[in-house]
Amino acid sequence: MNATPLLVLLVACGGGTSDDATPPTDPMTTETPDPDPTGDTAPPIPGPELDVVDGVNYAFEATWTLQTQPIRAEFDVVLSWATLTTDAWGVVREASSYDKVLLFETSLDADEFAERLAADGLNGPDVQAVWQTDAGGVGFVQLADLVADEIQLDPSTVFVQLGGKTWVVALADEVGDRLDVRAAMVVVPADLDQNVQVHIEDDTSAVTWSATLSDEVLQTAEVHDRYMADWRALINDAHGQEYSRFQNKRLYIGRWDSGAPDPAQMLDLGSTASAVWSMETTDEDEALLELARDSKAASFTGFTASGTWMMWEHCVDCFGPAPLWAVAVQVQ
Repeated sequence: MNATPLLVLLVACGGGTSDDATPPTDPMTTETPDPDPTGDTAPPIPGPELDVVDGVNYAFEATWTLQTQPIRAEFDVVLSWATLTTDAWGVVREASSYDKVLLFETSLDADEFAERLAADGLNGPDVQAVWQTDAGGVGFVQLADLVADEIQLDPSTVFVQLGGKTWVVALADEVGDRLDVRAAMVVVPADLDQNVQVHIEDDTSAVTWSATLSDEVLQTAEVHDRYMADWRALINDAHGQEYSRFQNKRLYIGRWDSGAPDPAQMLDLGSTASAVWSMETTDEDEALLELARDSKAASFTGFTASGTWMMWEHCVDCFGPAPLWAVAVQVQ
């Protein structure tokens, strides 16, 4: 008679599936747990490494048009630009404002030379010599004034009628340690030609060009003590050619205190920026930016959230004003 109450008690105690054990949950009042217990929802601070890749680089296209003039071979020809008022890039300027006179001696034909000049490709073995002299501010020089590797040009033995060779006279600006060709003409030495003067004029050469900035930017923050630029993953330069690390190059960092550079300023970044620092990057594909210096030899101390920033790299031996690569840097 005592067994039945004991059985009932055991059943009551072992009934773990009763609805009274866990009250129902109201889905309308359930709170989602905070994924960050600290309550910090701010985005992470960008690091000090600036990785330059094809996607953030700008794009550049140019076309050079050069006239050709036959002149007397083996003669000390006069090279004149006294009447030149506008360079090939469309800049109105005085004839006395050019820094250098160049004479390219190359195995490229005239069209190939123009294509290479437009794409910064004149630093290879196809160019046998670049003879040069100071323009001197007088509007003319003579052929025998030019020098290459400390050798004076002798027109009687060097400037001869010869198949398979192209000669191009050019006027250039010195921009730091590089030369930018601003006007040019193909000259053809001919034994029977009696012309002994080359006249570089407004219609002698012309350049059409365009630049397109990338929609993507590099990001960093002003809190870091040092910054590193790394372009080891860069495959193509702004011209769409394979980027070559093994050439004379220089890296620039620029800040604009008001406004921002647009595509029309891509040839003049150094002169339009409020402050510029630079460093040699020959044969390099990464750089510690604190090694860059301004015109007064002051070190680059870091990015700031004020102003607009860009980094770019120039080929020193390429004779064109367009950077090999250029990227915008956004600073928090």
